[in-house]
Amino acid sequence: MFSSIILTTALLASPATAVNRSPNSKYTLRTHRDESIARELESDKTEDDCFAKETGAEIYHDLPTSDVDLELTSLVDTATCSYKLTLSFTPDDSLPFMAGPTDQDFLGLEVNPNSRAMCDAERASTTLENHRGTNEFHTTYLYGLHVPEESAEKIGFKFVTLDASPCGTGLNPFPLWGVHFYTFDDNFRRKLRCVSGGDSFCYFTEFQCSKTALDYNMEPGSFDDKICGVTEGGFPLFQNQPPGYIFTTDSARLGANGGFPLMGLHALDIDGGATSPDRDRTIPGIAQVNYNKEIVATNIFLWSGISYGYGQDYVKNSTYSCPTDDRNFLPKQTEVTYDNGRTFVSVSGELADCSGPSFAETVPKGHSLKSGKSSKTVKSVKTVKSAKSAKSESKAAKRQFQ
Repeated sequence: MFSSIILTTALLASPATAVNRSPNSKYTLRTHRDESIARELESDKTEDDCFAKETGAEIYHDLPTSDVDLELTSLVDTATCSYKLTLSFTPDDSLPFMAGPTDQDFLGLEVNPNSRAMCDAERASTTLENHRGTNEFHTTYLYGLHVPEESAEKIGFKFVTLDASPCGTGLNPFPLWGVHFYTFDDNFRRKLRCVSGGDSFCYFTEFQCSKTALDYNMEPGSFDDKICGVTEGGFPLFQNQPPGYIFTTDSARLGANGGFPLMGLHALDIDGGATSPDRDRTIPGIAQVNYNKEIVATNIFLWSGISYGYGQDYVKNSTYSCPTDDRNFLPKQTEVTYDNGRTFVSVSGELADCSGPSFAETVPKGHSLKSGKSSKTVKSVKTVKSAKSAKSESKAAKRQFQ
């Protein structure tokens, strides 16, 4: 029953983009290239053979964090068993299309009148060889920082990324920033590969062959064992997910699964109108990211105009269905603010470990994902708070989470 709800929700969103579905739940993808890959994957393959056909890190442009003045700060308040983790950045004006949008020109067409056509042209020519990582427009520019070890142990999140998508994504076809707060480090993240044809989305499950890819769990019904109730609107409640969020499996609306190489399988607030054409796209959105049936990241996505001051401060409180102790740290509140040229994206909630003194840490700017260095090698600034400071912030945190 619940799998059919997921199907119906996706189908109603945009029937025009539907993928042909056969009675045995298999799919007919839409190009000869896709069908050729499918035939090749039907034969017996070893894990190494699978990875030779699967795409991952190469479809992203890994850039130095100094390009966007990236900074990561963590506030650990053991007195109230609460945290706040903030990624802040200054946009890089040299990135394609990101600096054009304004409150009067949502897509930035006045500055970049041919941007949509340029995006469509690159998207149409994407292949395994000419993958997104070779593109300039239909691509993703990626920056990332590890959470300092002590903060990561207390908070639960270990790695944070900022990505810029000049052409946007399937549901958000406009210049877009994305921030991911991950429960694992970058080394593990880079192992999350899947057959995608060199593009944004993983192919459907039957086109995958490695265990790594199959653990995306993109088949309809994959999460039935995680259902723990139903909303008033008839949507299933999934363990450790906010009510109304649905995994984007079997999605005719996207024309692909919501699984992204190196990210995971995304769940959207379908009940709250995440796929509605009437949604105000100047307001940030939140997705939950799953891998191997566990929530592994919170994703905040925002229109690029916000990073140039064309937006409003955003605060979203979240609750979770059937929460488990190992995910008690998932954000209770998400904030996006803009101040004097910088954009701040914050998550806050309960600590995974409430022991010890309170402290704050800052990962300074200048670390590059491409260098392969961990933030452990980058000097962090840690301040143990005074009793007076901890008490003051305790009161503020109590008010915030009540």
